[in-house]
Amino acid sequence: MTTLDQPAPITTWLARDWPTVLLDQLGALEGWAAARAEITATVPGSRESRLDQARREDALARADQALLDRAALHLRHGEQFAAASPRGRVVVAHRNAWFTSAVRMGLHERGLEPIAALDNGADTVGVCVAEQPDVLFIEDRLPSWSGREVISHVRRFAPHTLIAVQSPDPWTMGELLDCGAHQVFDRAVPPAEVAARLAELIGV
Repeated sequence: MTTLDQPAPITTWLARDWPTVLLDQLGALEGWAAARAEITATVPGSRESRLDQARREDALARADQALLDRAALHLRHGEQFAAASPRGRVVVAHRNAWFTSAVRMGLHERGLEPIAALDNGADTVGVCVAEQPDVLFIEDRLPSWSGREVISHVRRFAPHTLIAVQSPDPWTMGELLDCGAHQVFDRAVPPAEVAARLAELIGV
């Protein structure tokens, strides 16, 4: 087990100005780099363990690339990010494009800013490390890293980000809350209501 698997305490939403967000971003980048450096190659064992290690390394590499891509985007378009409000920045990670679009529309209507739409768990972690958003909304079953893995990593490296999860299985909702999600929805909740409840998380 690496430090990437160690959870951080659950936090409530904290209003931050841009200098504070920037400090959080820089601290997260340093923390990610330090944790990444601690990962050592495992001794080859069974075929299953080697495949699991390969999967983990692929996911970490993908998260690294997403982080770098997001940082490069900031460098190219820094004035655009600085002009936006630091409050209400939301990352949406869902494999259903229609659902994602509807949630993003609902967020816009409530004055929130959906800063990224993703469909992969590792990409989501990389973007959250780089962005330090106010809210992350994910579905539980994402490629590369599951919802639980995403929650664990985001709690560690973006501790001010509130996490909401959509789960297809009602019996897993308690487990997701125990993992660190602040709110869990089932699939019957329509996207407009999801957007409204995400806004409520930060008092909008």
